[in-house]
Amino acid sequence: MRPRSVDVLSVVLAIAASGLLLYVFAGSPTAKSQVADYNNSGLGYYDKGDYDRAIADFDKAIAIDQNCAEVHNNRGLAYAMKGDYDRAIADYDRAITMNPSYSAPYKGRGLAYSNKGNYARAIADFDKAITLSPTDPEAYVGRGIAYSSKGDYTHAIADCDRAISLNPSYAYAYTGRGYAYHGKGDYTQAIADFDKAISLNPKDPAAYCGRGLTYSDKGSNRRAIADCDRAVQLNPNLAGPYFNRGVCYIMLGKTDAARRDLQKAVELDPGGTVGREARKSLANLH
Repeated sequence: MRPRSVDVLSVVLAIAASGLLLYVFAGSPTAKSQVADYNNSGLGYYDKGDYDRAIADFDKAIAIDQNCAEVHNNRGLAYAMKGDYDRAIADYDRAITMNPSYSAPYKGRGLAYSNKGNYARAIADFDKAITLSPTDPEAYVGRGIAYSSKGDYTHAIADCDRAISLNPSYAYAYTGRGYAYHGKGDYTQAIADFDKAISLNPKDPAAYCGRGLTYSDKGSNRRAIADCDRAVQLNPNLAGPYFNRGVCYIMLGKTDAARRDLQKAVELDPGGTVGREARKSLANLH
């Protein structure tokens, strides 16, 4: 029996990374400068994939200004990239409390809930984000991911179509739609969407991961592994590519390589759906 592959889950945090925000603060000039410096330093570490140091700098910024929604949002994203969705959600909650009309933390919290498997709450958060920012393609793609994750591919495709109509050059919309078409079993259209996403953003690991997943389901495990390899090169901190590559190795009978990848997926996503599925696959390895 073929191990279960993770489809839309690997794209979620790739989209979340686009929600990082610069700092806006109305306090004293000295405090404003200090918080901005720590926040911007944290953003720099985040961009390098050093989420622990990013969080340390966001902590310093928050120690100076505990009521800055932007820094709480940024720290929430860093926690989410570490797979610590509960702390991420706590930061998003705080950001929303401080600024209920600020759409970014609703998107971030929706992504975190998607990764925890709570798709109803995820969709509710994206609904709110869309109400606040009805022309934001990220919110539609995020909601589409949540719909895909619960098996509602029709609504998922409609949301990604809406995102594309708002911004035809938004690569993640094609990635998200590719995962939805994969879920429907339309592998030809899925690969076409992943190809389009890669042409628009050759550094999107989620598009490579999704295309690899689709190749795997078509029986082309070696092509799938090549795409997962590229996804890992682009962002070694995402669990999805390791999980999907591990599944491919299982299909090829390479148990040791599969075990290494599945263990890495658990390490990177200990509290999320990817990590849970990786644990199941590990338990079935002989």
